[in-house]
Amino acid sequence: MKLLSNLNLREKSFFIDNEGKPLTGENLNEMLKQIIYRTKNQVIIDKKITLHCLRHSIAVHLMDDGESLEYVKNFLGHTFSDTSLIYAVRRKRKNYYTL
Repeated sequence: MKLLSNLNLREKSFFIDNEGKPLTGENLNEMLKQIIYRTKNQVIIDKKITLHCLRHSIAVHLMDDGESLEYVKNFLGHTFSDTSLIYAVRRKRKNYYTL
C-alpha cells in the first residue's frame, strides 16, 4: 500500500515501475523477453517476439474474427484507417498464397 501512496496520481501511464514512473517500450520488451525465456520453449524463443509482433497478431486475429477496420483502427489507437488497412492487406496476401 505504501507504494501506491507515493504514486503521482496525475500520471496517465498504464504501465509503471516500482517508483511509479512510466515504463518505456524498451522496458516492456525486456520484460516480455524474460517471460519468453522462462518458458524454456526454444521454438518460442527463436521467434524473437516483440510487443510490436503481439500488437500485429492482435490486429490480425481481430480482423480474422470479423471485426471491422474501424474497430481495429480504434483498438490500436491509429489516427488514420490507412495505417490499420496494412494488417488487412497483409492478411489477405498471406491467405491468398497459402490456399
